[in-house]
Amino acid sequence: MSVQVNTYVLVGTRLKYETGQFERYEKWTDSAFKPKQAGLVCLYDGMCGEYIFLGWVIAVTENHRHFYEPIRVKASKELRETVKEDLIKTCGLTNPKVGVWIVSHHR
Repeated sequence: MSVQVNTYVLVGTRLKYETGQFERYEKWTDSAFKPKQAGLVCLYDGMCGEYIFLGWVIAVTENHRHFYEPIRVKASKELRETVKEDLIKTCGLTNPKVGVWIVSHHR
């Protein structure tokens, strides 16, 4: 069994992990080898079952790599509101609390 890891800077929300939710968010899940950097992304922790993140990726590392330069996150109020509207419209979430997250995501 192989393990892939990427570190993400994401503007979005963290959902409570519950088993059986993968199918609901599967179409937005990311690949370690071809990380998405546009539109809605889901980071679903199926290994330890500790989190589900939904949002827009600001920056992401390659598989098993790190950021080589500091990342400056500019998550304006307008960006957070736009992401919030996307989460409500696309995923059917009710009033998600949107913030900036840095996540090392293993698969």
